[in-house]
Amino acid sequence: MATLTAVLMIPVAEAPYLIEFIQRAGTTLIGISVSTIVNLMILPPHFSRMVAEKNEVLFSQSGRLLLEKIAEIVESGESRNYTRKRFSDMQRQLNASIELISHQKKEWKYHRYSDKDMMFFTYQKEQLYALERIIYHTHSLFMVKDDDFILFPEKQEVVSRAAHSIANVLEQKSRSIPMSHYTIIEQLDQTFRQVQLEWPETNESAYHHHFSGEVIILYVLLSIHDVLEELEQIHEQYDRELPDSY
Repeated sequence: MATLTAVLMIPVAEAPYLIEFIQRAGTTLIGISVSTIVNLMILPPHFSRMVAEKNEVLFSQSGRLLLEKIAEIVESGESRNYTRKRFSDMQRQLNASIELISHQKKEWKYHRYSDKDMMFFTYQKEQLYALERIIYHTHSLFMVKDDDFILFPEKQEVVSRAAHSIANVLEQKSRSIPMSHYTIIEQLDQTFRQVQLEWPETNESAYHHHFSGEVIILYVLLSIHDVLEELEQIHEQYDRELPDSY
């Protein structure tokens, strides 16, 4: 793009080409130098804060998307293009945040940082990687065929309650898990074990699947719950160590 711009500017040169080149190269060099000094000494970029802001957005979006997908499973029994687009958008945002983590590591090579900055960066990075696993597990719901979405009413209630409880935890900045959530997860775990026993181990069909749609749906919710427990521990550890950094 720089070469193309330079070529297009040649016909409008008002002075001899050598002088025009020196003037334009000089002004460009001054602009690059000033921006570099500003980035290094005056207003260095804070990629960790950008990651933190994106994390909060992604946590809320992942909770809402989970509710929408579970609603499709429980109510309509078919997937919609809208939720797939929402999921693809979340994946793009996640990849952008992971790239910011890389930028922050490179940026710290050029100026000093405090223990507090490093602790905040580590905290946000661990949350981001936990988000990556949540989105990964949610992706499994989009891989289940629409024919496998059928759930019996008693299982529908357990799945819906678990999804709402998970979404509520994701909405909280503290990531604290209430006791009522554990009660719902215990019911979900019992349903998961029951479905496993009901699913036949052998089948005469040549296309027998080892995991039913019900098993996958319940497994995804339990897996996301495991990540929530890790997030709670990450937040508690950050709160304990933060005062020591001041």
